[in-house]
Amino acid sequence: MQFLADQSLGNRDQRRVAGFFRDPDKAETARRSTRPDDREFWARYTDFVLKAESLCRE
Repeated sequence: MQFLADQSLGNRDQRRVAGFFRDPDKAETARRSTRPDDREFWARYTDFVLKAESLCRE
């Protein structure tokens, strides 16, 4: 999945996502945020998740 993460998320985004495993509340905070940067991040993250799910189902 790393190749997919590299295609979908920059290094900063990947570090942020890794933080979700240490503190899941950070994911919820990002998801609910109204800040434009957070909304853009969440859109990229959601795109990554959908692609990863699709790849795993194949």
